Amino acid sequence: MSSTLTIQKLRPYAPYIFFGSLGLGFAWRTIYNSEIANLETNPVVKGAVYKLRHDQEIKRILGDDIGVMQRAATTGWFNMFKGQADVQFKVKGTIGEALVRIKGERTAAKDVWNLSVFEVEPVNTNEPIINYA
Repeated sequence: MSSTLTIQKLRPYAPYIFFGSLGLGFAWRTIYNSEIANLETNPVVKGAVYKLRHDQEIKRILGDDIGVMQRAATTGWFNMFKGQADVQFKVKGTIGEALVRIKGERTAAKDVWNLSVFEVEPVNTNEPIINYA
């Protein structure tokens, strides 16, 4: 009986609860997607992908058309104000895929990054980790 009374009391507020939850979910998803897009368009990630697209050893392992995997787990952070980066993301080519780890700092010069870690770890192969830094 008490559950029936509770439902009846909440019934007038049901549309507000439903649309409020829907709006919060939409807002969270929008913020999440913009954060992932921000990581994928960062100059450090773009530079790393450019390096990978033009490296013959990586082309042998991953194939052609190398790019950041959409909807892959891109983790880490960039702080453009302090000039610090620590991120890892997956790239994919026509043959295989790899996990890329980048860590570095920006120098006083504009958009010049000193990378202390730049590793490419091929996934599902017994190829060794390739270290560029």
